Amino acid sequence: MRPNRVEAMPSNRLYINKKFCRVMTFLVLVLIASSIDVRSPVYSAVLNPPNVTSITGELKHDTLATINGIYFGQKATPAPLVRDDFSVGNNGDLLSARGWLVDSDNPDYDKPQLSSAKLRHSNSVNSAKFHFTRATSPLQDLAYKQGLPVTGTKRYVDYWMWYQMPVQTSGQPQHQLKLLKVQTGNGSAASATGGPGVDGYPLIDTYAWRYTTGNRSTYFPVFAAPSVGPSLYSPINFTDGAWVHVRMAIDVGTEGAANGTLKVWFDDTLVINRSDVMMVAAGYGALPWFNNLQIGKYLGNTDYDPQSETTIYYSEVYYDTTWSRVEIGDNAVYDSCKHREIQVPQGWSDGQITFKVNQGSFSSTEPAYLFVIDALGNVSNPISVSFSGLPPAPANLKGTVIQK
Repeated sequence: MRPNRVEAMPSNRLYINKKFCRVMTFLVLVLIASSIDVRSPVYSAVLNPPNVTSITGELKHDTLATINGIYFGQKATPAPLVRDDFSVGNNGDLLSARGWLVDSDNPDYDKPQLSSAKLRHSNSVNSAKFHFTRATSPLQDLAYKQGLPVTGTKRYVDYWMWYQMPVQTSGQPQHQLKLLKVQTGNGSAASATGGPGVDGYPLIDTYAWRYTTGNRSTYFPVFAAPSVGPSLYSPINFTDGAWVHVRMAIDVGTEGAANGTLKVWFDDTLVINRSDVMMVAAGYGALPWFNNLQIGKYLGNTDYDPQSETTIYYSEVYYDTTWSRVEIGDNAVYDSCKHREIQVPQGWSDGQITFKVNQGSFSSTEPAYLFVIDALGNVSNPISVSFSGLPPAPANLKGTVIQK
């Protein structure tokens, strides 16, 4: 019997097979590359920051303008969840008649209302007024939006606030003034999921404290669950008797993990920058996180102190379920801006944004630059702009930050 023979493959056949494999690999890569939409929100946000090429339309307060460019990403609902400059209505109108729910210990005539007493700038018509008088127990005076249709893990808060908190002179050693809260719940006071008088978790609060010594502190308690979560202190505090700009960027992160993000700015100075916060405790993942926004809240620890009465005013309250936004600042370098005004999107696609102009306190002669920020927080190139609107507001327009 003749033994089996193993014949070697001719070298030219081996060469042909290797060449075939290379060609097929190349064709597969071409097919994969051609299937990727480089303008898709995910691809764009990862590889390219927003790029603004031009702006059309007159930048006049409360009119429409259009931004042209690329890599803006997608924003399914262009307008923010909440945006109120309190311009609709008259001095003394109650917020309860303007789409806000109200929970107040004050008599009817003193519940949260529109006021022309403190206007942030010349374009302002009203602000929202909350009045707190001295009491032995916390006096509540708040307005809120409940059941907001939040999606995803990111939230963005932008508002202006004026208050003057007196020094505690008797009783307990400090006043506690709660200013704004984002929490989770359906708004029912009888529910453990966060009504006007019931905390709903997770939540982020804003506290201002004033002590008998005259010292003050500001901090942001984050409650992933009842009594679970850090109190994040700001090294800089709100300024009394002046308009202060407050911004918050929130990313819930993962349920049960300390990987949530909280960034807070006072007058466009970054005072809190954390990405290691447990925002949602294990077991709280089925709820629509932070679907409840409250402004005002309560004044506590007063003990009938005669100096404890105070009033808070709010202007241009903005809340959204994404970090995507349009801003106009006073510097061509975004992080160097000390004055920003958030704009109000009306239409949003990857290559074009239509927005309602918010001149805020910018004058028509002041240097200004427009930026588009995408869902990941990437900032576009600056575009120099100028307003054709009203002159700036009088003095005491906004506060400056002060150290402890």
